[in-house]
Amino acid sequence: MVLLRTREATSVRWLTLLKGMVGVVLAIANFMERRQLMRAGEAVAIKSALEITNVRVREALEARRASVRQSDDGGVYEDDGKRRD
Repeated sequence: MVLLRTREATSVRWLTLLKGMVGVVLAIANFMERRQLMRAGEAVAIKSALEITNVRVREALEARRASVRQSDDGGVYEDDGKRRD
């Protein structure tokens, strides 16, 4: 009877240990999954910001080119009459 209780106690200890190890592995997996999702979200946010910036730069360059085309002097500043040379 005492031997049976010892085996049962040993089995319960092993099951408790195994359950704890599975819990730790699941916690690590959950952490890694969340970290991966956060990095993916950061990548999407960075990509979006870069695309918006690219559009703005393209629009600014086109506005500059249009301004140069429309100016009479080809984009060169007129003499302000206060020459410093």
